[in-house]
Amino acid sequence: MVFFDPLRPAYIADPYPALAALRKAAPVHHSPEMASWVVTGYEECLRLLRDDECFSSNPINAGGPFGQMIAERREAVPLGMATILGNADDPEHGILRTIVNRAFTPRAIAAMRPAIDDAIRQLLADISPGRFEVMSGLAEPLAPAMVLTHLGIPEDGQGMFRQASLEIMRARAEGPDDPEVVDAADAAVETLMQALQEWDEAGVAREGSVLSTLFAAAHAGEEIEPVSY
Repeated sequence: MVFFDPLRPAYIADPYPALAALRKAAPVHHSPEMASWVVTGYEECLRLLRDDECFSSNPINAGGPFGQMIAERREAVPLGMATILGNADDPEHGILRTIVNRAFTPRAIAAMRPAIDDAIRQLLADISPGRFEVMSGLAEPLAPAMVLTHLGIPEDGQGMFRQASLEIMRARAEGPDDPEVVDAADAAVETLMQALQEWDEAGVAREGSVLSTLFAAAHAGEEIEPVSY
């Protein structure tokens, strides 16, 4: 009999062995603990991703106690119900993706090359002569720096943006059980919103970045979320 409980401490610490065993024994598994289905098989996952009419990316739509719990926890934290591209269904997903895709054209990505080259040169210059670990010494610091750069976050605001984002996502993931986590997320939202307004007014977001694209869409009156009449 297959047993799968994603709330166990052992699973949270290292989920991969449990997922590998589940994929082998039951690629489509009903979890009583989650009151939902857990799908780990490749072909099965491919169908889920392509069938928007039958399946949802938003765990709130799971139904039963699990979906209700997620909804209640999200409603109780700052920006908990905000649309996130990876957890959104159409039409919200299509609207947001259409806007964001403007910052991921071949020309926009090609324009990132000088910044990537400069970042790599700086990282290599900071490494002591001799052997070094490529992942921790180069790849790991390069990835978040380039993500923030393509987002259009000014260099002097990247540390704040990253920390504020972590505080907000932590509250969204952990829910309202810890008041300190919620308070930290509240403060992070206020700080982030103020910074976004200042960056928009100052026009500091790099042209072609995700942030400048979103600012332009907002000024043009485009709705991120569908409007009901």
